[in-house]
Amino acid sequence: MNGVSDLSALSLAAIPLAFVIGFVLRRGSVCMVEGARQAIVLGRSLRLRAFVVAAGAAGVVILPLSWFLPSTGMLAPSFPITLGTIVGGVLFGIGARINGGCQFGTIGRLAGGELNFLVTCLAGVVGAIGAMRASDMATPSESFLMDPSVPGFAAFLLFLAFAAPAFRIRYWRGLVRVLGRRDAHLSPIPAMLVVGIAGGVLYTLAGSWTIGSLLNREGAWLLGDTANHADSKALAGALALLAGAAFAAVWTRTFRLRPPSPAALTRNAPGGALMGAGAAMVPGGNGTLLLYAMPSASLSAWVAFAVMTIAIALTFLPQRKMRRA
Repeated sequence: MNGVSDLSALSLAAIPLAFVIGFVLRRGSVCMVEGARQAIVLGRSLRLRAFVVAAGAAGVVILPLSWFLPSTGMLAPSFPITLGTIVGGVLFGIGARINGGCQFGTIGRLAGGELNFLVTCLAGVVGAIGAMRASDMATPSESFLMDPSVPGFAAFLLFLAFAAPAFRIRYWRGLVRVLGRRDAHLSPIPAMLVVGIAGGVLYTLAGSWTIGSLLNREGAWLLGDTANHADSKALAGALALLAGAAFAAVWTRTFRLRPPSPAALTRNAPGGALMGAGAAMVPGGNGTLLLYAMPSASLSAWVAFAVMTIAIALTFLPQRKMRRA
């Protein structure tokens, strides 16, 4: 009975937190693809720097929770850096570029009524299953920050430094303004601060809760890995995440239901399949890496995220040259 009660309590806690994350993702227009485009083509690095803020904020939350709540909070395991890590990162980055959005961008646009991105999610499952069948996952090791230690406190201070740029009065004012006005713009920095804090809490207490993680786990379950079948916490979190983004779209009057177009087959399907395959090989999409594996001091996660970002950025170099010309 206690196990059921704990499960229900954590499931209920996941709903409002994931809802807030979805709302902020949509209002902040968070997407790695758009961030790379602005950095390479326009020379504006704000959106990419916001991802560093999110990783720092998640680390500030995840480490203390894993130390003081060992029965519920746990750090992500660290996988060895292999060729699969690099290839998976490249596949995910190219797939996100073809798709027109990373996992965050896909959620935001799907919640806005663009059903092409539903095809992205379904194709992601197919790609993940194919990658799982074709490759063997390396055995992970426990995070060296699992227990409080000098390296652990040093990592905590480093993550705090990463999140520090978001602790400015103007960002907090902007965040409050967005909650009360439909037409207010939310800067990516405070948006990712909220995503990092709430996402870190969710990952340590509720496990994999993003839509991408949920679909990948179901894909593994279809292959016979019964341990990866999604539980109520993960399902509640994923649905609440999408609901929060959809609410933001409806509230700001930007929701437009658009049925799948031919682009769903030429862009979203192949892009989603590559993203799913890459996420399975790393393992983890950019959301899982950013909010869970990287704050857990997984070196392979940092490498994979860097490879994803570089792969996306390189595809924008032709546009940069054309703009300069």
